[in-house]
Order: sequence, then C-alpha cells, then structure tokens
Amino acid sequence: MLRAPTLLAFAVATSLALSSRAAPPATSAMWTGRIAAPIAADAHTSARRALHELGLAAAAAELAPAGVTTLGDGDRFVNFTQRHLGLDVLGAGATVRMTARGEVTLVTQHLGRALPASAKPTLSLQEAVRRAEKYTRLGASLKGARLVFLAVDEDDVRLVYVLRMSSRFPQLISPQVTIDAGTGEVLEARDLAVRAKASMYASNPVKSPLALRDLAIAPVGGRLVSEVLETSNCVDEKRVASVDFGTGSPTAVHVCSLTRKALANAEGDFVYTPTDDAANPARDSDEFSEVSMYYHATRAYAFFRGLRGDATAQVVNDKPLRTISNLRVPAGIMRGNFSTIGDPEIPLEPFQNAFFSPGGPGDPFGSIYSFEGGAMWFGQGPRHDYSYDGDVVYHEFTHAVVDATIQLQNWVRDSQGAIDAPGAMNEGLADYFSSAISGDPDVGEYASKDADPSLTVIRTLANTDACPAMLGGEVHFDSTFWSGGLWSARMAVGEADR
Repeated sequence: MLRAPTLLAFAVATSLALSSRAAPPATSAMWTGRIAAPIAADAHTSARRALHELGLAAAAAELAPAGVTTLGDGDRFVNFTQRHLGLDVLGAGATVRMTARGEVTLVTQHLGRALPASAKPTLSLQEAVRRAEKYTRLGASLKGARLVFLAVDEDDVRLVYVLRMSSRFPQLISPQVTIDAGTGEVLEARDLAVRAKASMYASNPVKSPLALRDLAIAPVGGRLVSEVLETSNCVDEKRVASVDFGTGSPTAVHVCSLTRKALANAEGDFVYTPTDDAANPARDSDEFSEVSMYYHATRAYAFFRGLRGDATAQVVNDKPLRTISNLRVPAGIMRGNFSTIGDPEIPLEPFQNAFFSPGGPGDPFGSIYSFEGGAMWFGQGPRHDYSYDGDVVYHEFTHAVVDATIQLQNWVRDSQGAIDAPGAMNEGLADYFSSAISGDPDVGEYASKDADPSLTVIRTLANTDACPAMLGGEVHFDSTFWSGGLWSARMAVGEADR
C-alpha cells in the first residue's frame, strides 16, 4: 500500500512527426516513498508487480530483467532493460530499489518514446566494421557484434551496431565502436580496457616523483590480485606454526600471516601514503609496500609479454606468481639463535634483503610459511623498504623469468674447475632487464642506502668492467662486465631495435 508517495512524470514533447516511428506513451519517471512489494518467487517479479501498482503497467510490459545488485544492508537494486522488436534498447530501462523486507522505496525509469518501426539495418555489418577500424589501434579486428537500439535521448532512438574489436594487445586496448545501422554515423568509440591506478613512484623514490599511475595489469575484486600475480603482506598476528627443518622433528616457530591489506578506493584506485620511517610502527606492514610490489611486478610482467609479442603469455612458471611484502622472521633465527623462535610475544624481526625463490623441496621460507610454489620475498632494512625500489622488483622478477626459461644455476664444473659464470650471468641479466624496464643504467638507488647512506646505487650498468680483471668468485660481483656489455650494446642501437 502506498504511503505518502511522490510521483514525477516527465512527458517530453517532440516537434518531429515521423511516420516510420510509433509513439508509445512510455515516459521518464522517478518515484520515492514506501510500498510493500507484492510477494513473488523472485525479485524481478516483485519489482514488476510494484511497477504495475504504481501505474507504470504499460512501461513494465516492455522491460526485461537485467540483474540485481545487493547492498551491504540487504537493500537490492532490481534492474530492467527496455526491449523493442526483440532487441535491447541501450540507455533505457528502469530500476526498483527494495529493502531486505521487500519494501519498494525508489523507482527510476528512463524509456525511449519514439521507437523505430523496423529492426532491419540498411548498413551492412561488413561496412560497419570497415568504418570502425579507423577508430582502433594495434591491429584490432572484429570480436563480436550486436544489433540493438540506442536511446540517444527519449525522442531519438536508433538502430545501431555495437562492435567489439579484438586487439593483439587486449591489456592495452579493447575497443568498442557504436555505429548507426541506418546512416553509418559513428556514435561512440570507447576503450573498454580496465585501467586501475596506483599512487606510486615510476622507478623509486630517488629518481621519480609520487604520482597516480596506471597499473599494467588490472587487479580484480578491489584487491591486488589478478590471474598472473597475487600480493601478500607479512603481518604479525602472533601465529605459531609447526615447522620441520629436515630433522624429522617439528619445531614451534613464530611466523607472520600472509594477508592482503591494500584495498581499492571508490574510484577503483590504490592510494596510500609511503610509510618508510623506521620509527613508525605502521611501517612493519604498510599497504604502500604491497601496492608498490604489485605495480612494479605487473609492469615487469607486461614488459616480458611485450618481448614475447603475446599480451596473454605466461612468462614465469607460477600462475599466479606470489609476492610478499614486509617479510619478517622469528627473532634470532638469522643469527642462529633458535631458543626464541617459537615465542609469539617476541616481535618478529625485519628480513633485510629481497629474493626470488622457485619454491619446491628445500625452500626454507616455503617450509616456515607453509608456502608452495615460486614467490618474490621482500623485506625491510633499518632504513629502507626494498619493495619501494622498482629496480629491485624488476631484478627479482627477471630471476623468475630466467627460472622459467634458460634456468641458469649458480655454479658449474668443467675441465678447468668450478666457476660461477651461470650465476653471474643470471645476476647480470636481472640487472640488465631491470635497467631496460626503467630506462636507467643505475640499479637500486633507493635500496642501496639501506646498506650504506653514502651509496648512490647497488650497481650500475654504465661501467667499463672487463674480464678477467673483474672476476672475484661471487655471482653479483662477477656480473657487472656481462650486464655492462649488454647495456653498451643496447645503447649502441636505435630505440626501435633495443
């Protein structure tokens, strides 16, 4: 029963009398109030009966169900799409808001008045595709076509083609073009690719400003998760796990919980303030660290996909690849003191490094955190968080790519003895591709200051190091003449050949 409702009906007069168009009495309307919706088996039937009770019966007969959205308080938005001659009328329909108890509190209705008498196009689909092609890039071709009506406004309803175009790089562009099926006029050309943003440094806090930047691979569900990458934050919830270190006797170990803290805002973006002050307790599990890992790791993922020429390629072994920010470990374990590692009241200690682990048997962190598969593990030092430095993220991501491709090991033995050349090449490739992604030969300007505030880089590819003078028997040290040579070759060719 109606209780003090308000009904506003807007009949928009037209100055055009077109013999080819009918003029049904449907108008636009908005109603607010409270009415108990007639009980029915489903929300759309209840909402449709409410439309009849409100005197919108003629309009209700032209509406087709188009989904239900449920809010946190249990209210539902029951949506309808206008239909005409068996086709949807885009931009026209009705929405009924219903409470959890079934009461209708709001109705909005926007319907086309002057509807075409025919659903037969005069423009061929082939000609529509030809006209759409000039609005696409990167070699797009037809993916799908719909013939529908489009309500440009209440008195301008047209038969149109809606063309979805398939791009070679769907992460970069996903075009949709709407073309009048009678005149051939292009009414709309839009890119449907989802581009979430993050407040982030393009490379690191030393070389680039903080700005809102596109994420290379859009996350889903409002968290930093996608088909190929998942982020986690190492949060101390005083959890104790039973871990077997290979002795056959499980040991109680205080470990962090791998959770996701970063959430998208109302615009779908991830905006957090950097928190890398050692005196700030929030630094231990800050969201910015998590966002930085996702931003830079997906940027690297997209880069290697580009090298493959396949925007959907899986470039590492694991799908999804896991990343862990703010890694902390049991107190004393890094110093060999196992007497305190099981006490959850002793705070976890930051892990002062970053690494990629392919996982599998023998992986110490996999055993501690009951984690299977490859992962990028990033900790914090006394001064800086390693995940804030994109160079370090690109470096470790390249190790994951190497593990999935040429699988370079650290050492090899030949007739001359043992040599660390494979490991040095692995480190050199990781530095090289980090610099190729960032466009800068310096690696780790921000992370370097965690070891020593006087340092400006961890390594630089703009070097003149040569073999055998630079061989020292350690893979990172021995990598520089290899990465430096690669960078020199890259700089010697034009941009298109790099």
